[in-house]
Amino acid sequence: MDQKIGDYEIIKSLGRGGFGSVWKAKSSSGNIVALKVLNPQVLDNARVVKKFFHEAMILAKLDHPNICKLLEFFPDGNNYAIVMEYVEGVELKKLLKEQAAPLPLDQGRKIARQTLEAFQYAHEHGILHRDIKPGNIMIDTSGNAKIMDFGIAKISTTATHDTAAKMLSVHYVPPERFDPKRVIDARSDIYSLGLVFYEIFTGRRAFMVEETSQIMFCHLNEIPDPPEKHRPDLPHEISQAISRALEKDPDDRFKDFREFSLAMEGEAPVLDDATQAVDIEKIQPEPVSEASVTKGRKRPVRLIASISAALIVLLLA
Repeated sequence: MDQKIGDYEIIKSLGRGGFGSVWKAKSSSGNIVALKVLNPQVLDNARVVKKFFHEAMILAKLDHPNICKLLEFFPDGNNYAIVMEYVEGVELKKLLKEQAAPLPLDQGRKIARQTLEAFQYAHEHGILHRDIKPGNIMIDTSGNAKIMDFGIAKISTTATHDTAAKMLSVHYVPPERFDPKRVIDARSDIYSLGLVFYEIFTGRRAFMVEETSQIMFCHLNEIPDPPEKHRPDLPHEISQAISRALEKDPDDRFKDFREFSLAMEGEAPVLDDATQAVDIEKIQPEPVSEASVTKGRKRPVRLIASISAALIVLLLA
């Protein structure tokens, strides 16, 4: 790796996957950022490159204190780079592993409240994350949650067919995603976040099995213990809310993250089935356009334009 990418000086590696690498870097003005670039061996793979552009477009739509911010997107020779806010902290996955026990109640409530607000915001902007798991949530040095990695997120319609199930962490996959003919919507993300909350508040997974086939069977057929069974001091409303988020049938879950949040505080409204069905049908994404991305935002125009123009070139290639 060269010591510089664009105008950014590389400090150290933050991680590497099959498709890309993430680096801690410093801008010419001295700001510390996270720099994500594609690995050289995948640059000829049009699908991977388009996915990279897609992630940049998703991030450009979002501006929330609990979602990692996109700062810049630019070409670097034959490669491309996404510049993101650098989050100093620890992955929730690592925090839970080190804790080896439930998080303190106040800490768990804070993380839950912030992630619920962030995902509600994303869904109101027509974004399904589709890969919610502890490894994609950072806890910064102030104890605040930051949602990371929108690499397989999707611009949603009211409901959408799944095309990325093979890329997921099976421990956090909702039942409907094992059937490619079924559609997914906000309630699929709610199930995944419910599994994360189960770990936060109990210190264990909802399903304590490791074989992929066993995990799939549990998601499809097994009802997890109420969280309060594994943590007697857990407030009943939190246990009850998590259990509802983990219902097998999406129609039995919360219709959105706001309702989930209210239930965690013991304030969820009681809705009959007819009301819930109507509300779900009202959930519509924003149109995907440069205007909708920049509306009410202070994103640099050149950022959106550069992503859009490059994506058009790729789609025509």
